[in-house]
Amino acid sequence: MDAASALFSESTGRVIVTVPREDDVKFRGLCEGRGYPVLRIGVTDSQPEGAALEVQDYFTLSVAELRETSQATLPAAFGPTVTETPA
Repeated sequence: MDAASALFSESTGRVIVTVPREDDVKFRGLCEGRGYPVLRIGVTDSQPEGAALEVQDYFTLSVAELRETSQATLPAAFGPTVTETPA
Protein backbone atom coordinates (compact mmCIF):
# COMPACT_ATOMS: atom_id res chain seq x y z
CA MET A 1 0.00 0.00 0.00
CA ASP A 2 1.36 3.42 -0.88
CA ALA A 3 1.69 6.19 1.73
CA ALA A 4 -1.19 8.33 0.36
CA SER A 5 -3.62 5.40 0.57
CA ALA A 6 -2.43 4.45 4.05
CA LEU A 7 -2.88 8.00 5.33
CA PHE A 8 -5.95 9.31 3.51
CA SER A 9 -7.99 6.43 2.12
CA GLU A 10 -10.21 5.23 4.92
CA SER A 11 -13.16 3.02 4.02
CA THR A 12 -15.44 0.53 5.74
CA GLY A 13 -12.60 -1.96 5.28
CA ARG A 14 -9.66 0.30 6.16
CA VAL A 15 -9.27 2.69 9.08
CA ILE A 16 -6.50 4.53 10.88
CA VAL A 17 -6.27 3.60 14.55
CA THR A 18 -4.11 5.10 17.28
CA VAL A 19 -2.92 2.80 20.03
CA PRO A 20 -0.75 3.65 23.04
CA ARG A 21 2.80 2.35 22.53
CA GLU A 22 2.46 -0.09 25.44
CA ASP A 23 -0.58 -1.71 23.75
CA ASP A 24 0.90 -2.01 20.25
CA VAL A 25 1.81 -5.71 20.47
CA LYS A 26 -1.53 -6.56 22.10
CA PHE A 27 -3.46 -4.65 19.40
CA ARG A 28 -1.52 -6.35 16.59
CA GLY A 29 -2.21 -9.73 18.18
CA LEU A 30 -5.94 -9.02 18.44
CA CYS A 31 -6.12 -7.99 14.78
CA GLU A 32 -4.02 -10.86 13.48
CA GLY A 33 -5.99 -13.35 15.60
CA ARG A 34 -9.15 -12.23 13.81
CA GLY A 35 -7.58 -12.18 10.36
CA TYR A 36 -7.43 -8.38 10.04
CA PRO A 37 -4.30 -7.11 8.29
CA VAL A 38 -2.33 -4.47 10.21
CA LEU A 39 0.10 -1.91 8.82
CA ARG A 40 2.02 0.34 11.20
CA ILE A 41 2.46 3.63 9.37
CA GLY A 42 3.97 5.77 12.10
CA VAL A 43 4.08 6.90 15.69
CA THR A 44 3.22 9.93 17.75
CA ASP A 45 5.67 10.63 20.50
CA SER A 46 6.93 13.31 22.78
CA GLN A 47 10.36 14.53 21.71
CA PRO A 48 12.73 16.97 23.39
CA GLU A 49 11.51 19.73 21.06
CA GLY A 50 7.84 18.79 21.58
CA ALA A 51 5.27 16.24 20.49
CA ALA A 52 5.42 15.06 16.88
CA LEU A 53 3.87 12.69 14.34
CA GLU A 54 6.31 10.47 12.47
CA VAL A 55 5.14 8.65 9.36
CA GLN A 56 7.89 6.08 9.02
CA ASP A 57 10.22 6.53 6.05
CA TYR A 58 8.32 9.64 4.89
CA PHE A 59 8.20 12.61 7.26
CA THR A 60 8.00 13.93 10.82
CA LEU A 61 5.87 16.94 11.74
CA SER A 62 5.56 18.65 15.08
CA VAL A 63 2.12 18.92 16.62
CA ALA A 64 2.50 22.70 16.35
CA GLU A 65 3.03 22.40 12.56
CA LEU A 66 0.03 20.07 12.25
CA ARG A 67 -2.17 22.44 14.27
CA GLU A 68 -1.08 25.48 12.25
CA THR A 69 -1.74 23.72 8.94
CA SER A 70 -5.09 22.38 10.08
CA GLN A 71 -6.30 25.73 11.38
CA ALA A 72 -5.10 27.59 8.25
CA THR A 73 -6.78 25.32 5.66
CA LEU A 74 -10.31 26.76 5.60
CA PRO A 75 -9.27 30.42 6.01
CA ALA A 76 -6.82 29.97 3.11
CA ALA A 77 -9.65 28.71 0.90
CA PHE A 78 -12.52 30.92 2.11
CA GLY A 79 -10.97 33.96 3.79
CA PRO A 80 -10.49 34.89 7.43
CA THR A 81 -12.76 33.43 10.07
CA VAL A 82 -15.43 35.56 11.68
CA THR A 83 -15.56 35.60 15.44
CA GLU A 84 -18.31 36.88 17.65
CA THR A 85 -17.52 39.48 20.24
CA PRO A 86 -19.02 38.92 23.68
CA ALA A 87 -22.14 40.97 24.42
